[in-house]
Amino acid sequence: MIWKWYDSPWRHLTGTIAAPSYAMAFATTAFLVTGGYMLMPFGSVYTVNNLGIQLTDLPTVYLASGAFTIFTGPLVGRASDAFGKFRTFIFGCVLSIVMVLVYTHLGRVSLITVIVVTVLMFVGIFSRMIPSQALMSAIPEITKRGSFNAVNASVQQISGGIASIIAGVIVAQSPGGDLQNFDRLGYIVVATTLVSLGLMYFIQRTVAETRR
Repeated sequence: MIWKWYDSPWRHLTGTIAAPSYAMAFATTAFLVTGGYMLMPFGSVYTVNNLGIQLTDLPTVYLASGAFTIFTGPLVGRASDAFGKFRTFIFGCVLSIVMVLVYTHLGRVSLITVIVVTVLMFVGIFSRMIPSQALMSAIPEITKRGSFNAVNASVQQISGGIASIIAGVIVAQSPGGDLQNFDRLGYIVVATTLVSLGLMYFIQRTVAETRR
């Protein structure tokens, strides 16, 4: 009886992970979260030491970007319903690529410039994550969405941890405090964004064929 109690959840977990129809969704999630977890751990140090923003002004940057995303989140959701989830995802990928390259190559700039760039970068990220989650949630059957979402969330955390480790190996800090090789993280984020875009193309085709 005890063995069966353990055996059933284990089989359910392995069945979810091994499902061929879920593999592409999990891979897409892994690539999607790479960008955020590579850049965010160094955001404060990079903003202060590389961009020249005062430490006392750092809360203003995060407050402005956070407040703006509260309003942009619902707008992205509406855009996904109005223009299509995949089209919104493409927009988010393009905006993310542009703003990540701008952000990782900034020199010493004004506080307003940092806020604008950070806000636009977050808009790009939200424009990817919201429609992608909506599309991927349509892949599993209704009775299996709980297990799918649980594994998908675990994939996010694991991928984020791996991305942080890789970023820590690439980035170095000079004696003066500036972060070196930070621009390389930008190139990696661009590459993972393009890969996720390709994977999402096949996912949206699969979802469209399922609904026919």
